[in-house]
Amino acid sequence: MQFTVLPARAWPDYPRPGEALLVRDNWDDYHFKTTFYLLYADARGEIKDIGSVKIGRFGMTAPARTSLPDDFKVLDEAFFSLGQKDRSASNWLLWL
Repeated sequence: MQFTVLPARAWPDYPRPGEALLVRDNWDDYHFKTTFYLLYADARGEIKDIGSVKIGRFGMTAPARTSLPDDFKVLDEAFFSLGQKDRSASNWLLWL
C-alpha cells in the first residue's frame, strides 16, 4: 500500500485509489510530535476517515518530531505505530 505524508491541515486534491494519507498533526505530547491523521482513498478515490495514529521511532528523545519520507510503502523496523482509538483499527480494516 502506498502512503503519502501531507503537512498539517492539508487535504489531498486528487488521491489515488488505494492510497493511505498521513496528515501531520502538530499536537505536542510532552515534547513529542508523533501524531498523524490517517485517511484512506477507496477504490473510487473517495476519502475515508480512519482516525489518529501515532508513529514513533525507537530511541526518540524529547523534544522530537517523527520524520517520515514524503511517500513510502513500508517503514523499517525502527518505527512503531499506535492507533489512538479502538475505531481506528476497525475503520482501517473496513476499507481494505
